[in-house]
Amino acid sequence: AVIGGCDQTCGSTLEFDECGVCGGEEFCEEGYTCNAEGTSLCTPNLFLYTSSPQQAAYFFLEVTLDGELIEDNDWVGAFNGDVCVGSRKWNTSQCGGGICEVPVMGDSGGAGTEGYMVFGQIPTFKIFKASDLSYNDATASSQEPWYSFGTLFIEFLSGLTTCNDSDLDGVCDEDDQCPGFDDLLDEDEDGIPDGCDTCPF
Repeated sequence: AVIGGCDQTCGSTLEFDECGVCGGEEFCEEGYTCNAEGTSLCTPNLFLYTSSPQQAAYFFLEVTLDGELIEDNDWVGAFNGDVCVGSRKWNTSQCGGGICEVPVMGDSGGAGTEGYMVFGQIPTFKIFKASDLSYNDATASSQEPWYSFGTLFIEFLSGLTTCNDSDLDGVCDEDDQCPGFDDLLDEDEDGIPDGCDTCPF
């Protein structure tokens, strides 16, 4: 008999997933990496963090992006400066009472937690929009200082989308009518930006 699969069982076709689990289901898509040091889930690339024995939970009653509630496959990440200190997929159906929390890790003095939260610091937050893999700055309705084993409830977290605007005309590249030129300049008001208009006047 041929021994096969990661479980070394006769006839097995099981394989390790990206988190190193034999027969696991975590095979990450573009924009995601297994957070092996945190939750062992496919996590947005900039939201990876290491678990720490020093941590707090920041609950948000409502999270919005551009005024709309975020989707179940969107994420919220917590940061201390530019260091990610916690993140969570915002699937409210899997949270107690439909209210999710972000675990926010503290500096335990151990490996991997350098630059994490210490008493009295206030984390900042970002919203990851899964549909376009974008990271968006978000503002909490109240600024709550971190402390270990803290449970903090905040009314809402709101963010605005950001986008690539390579020609700096205030129009996202994906919506840009005339890349490389200012879409807002339209001398003859024909709906075609001057930079791409064969007869702009």
